[in-house]
Amino acid sequence: MEFLDRLLNRKHASCIKGERGGSIEIYGYGNEKVLKFNGTVYSRVSKDSIYTHEYWDCFLPLACLYPRPRVLIIGLGGGTVAYQLRKLFGASVTIDVVETDRSMVRAMESFLPERIEVKVMIGDGAGYVKSIKHRYDTIILDAYVNDLVPEQFLTQEFIDSTYDALGPAGTFAINYINSSNGQERLEGYIALLKARFRVFEVAPNSFTSNVVLVCSKVFGKEEMLERIRAAMPRDGKNLFLLESYEGMKEA
Repeated sequence: MEFLDRLLNRKHASCIKGERGGSIEIYGYGNEKVLKFNGTVYSRVSKDSIYTHEYWDCFLPLACLYPRPRVLIIGLGGGTVAYQLRKLFGASVTIDVVETDRSMVRAMESFLPERIEVKVMIGDGAGYVKSIKHRYDTIILDAYVNDLVPEQFLTQEFIDSTYDALGPAGTFAINYINSSNGQERLEGYIALLKARFRVFEVAPNSFTSNVVLVCSKVFGKEEMLERIRAAMPRDGKNLFLLESYEGMKEA
């Protein structure tokens, strides 16, 4: 392991015991950091770019659909998405996060390149969505136990609660790991989502099993693209991300 660390220019920065068991480990790779929970990558950040070229980036264009987006993230991880949103959109975006494990909050503070303004609430994401009175523009689901989405987030009850917690033109986005034995489970989940939303699939790249499901109350693909292109002009850094949205397909 020591030889492999040297070969990859990897440094083991810290290890935190999870409040609900398991371990949170942070590794440095040159200018990049990776946060792992029980050996599974939960977050990635770089000092050189806000983009990871992985699934986290696919949530960012959704903030372009609204003038002052109010975003809820279920599942903190190392705070990658919250960090990206704050760096890209500044104070124009309101970011709330629900996380079950307080130790993840401590890990985020040492993991991110800099401190960001974000409201983190400790508790169950499904219960929070069901109880809130105000409305969000975008709700992002990135909650995992190892490599599985917890069952409470795959139910019709949670989907209905999420629909009600969104504004009239709201979007719901889910990171889903489409493993070899998870295709049937994914198809059933999409069927439930389509009962309330228009559902699209965005693939971050061809080298990952992650798929981001973008569920919209009102927007079709072309209207989403029009708004995203207007608020996120194409450049050399975000070209891959715009192309991912241009290639998204309706589920």
